[in-house]
Amino acid sequence: MAITYTRTITNLVTKDIVKDGQTLENCIVRVSWEHTGTDENNVSGTFHGTMSWDRNPDRYISADNFTAYTNVSEQNVWDWIDARTTDDYLQHQKDVIQAEIDRQSPAVEHEEGDFPWS
Repeated sequence: MAITYTRTITNLVTKDIVKDGQTLENCIVRVSWEHTGTDENNVSGTFHGTMSWDRNPDRYISADNFTAYTNVSEQNVWDWIDARTTDDYLQHQKDVIQAEIDRQSPAVEHEEGDFPWS
């Protein structure tokens, strides 16, 4: 069963961060997104993700490579998310999506006399 995946940014949280003696205004510190998979029967499942950068600003936020909020592109945000997404985390997202699709898929009922040995 082939699944087609799409991703959508649903929320950005910003705040001013003082880093390396500079105030980084409207620094993106948290992003939320949806990762949706749709199968060939048009049944969909969605993983809701959130990632934060301000819990460890020394690791993730730098004045040297800061992008002003007005210059941020959607691709920038996906690049930041992808940089922290491991193969295991991506597989977890796909597993959640598949489980949602499976829950919505109709069960196969076998009518009387419609058995494999009939």
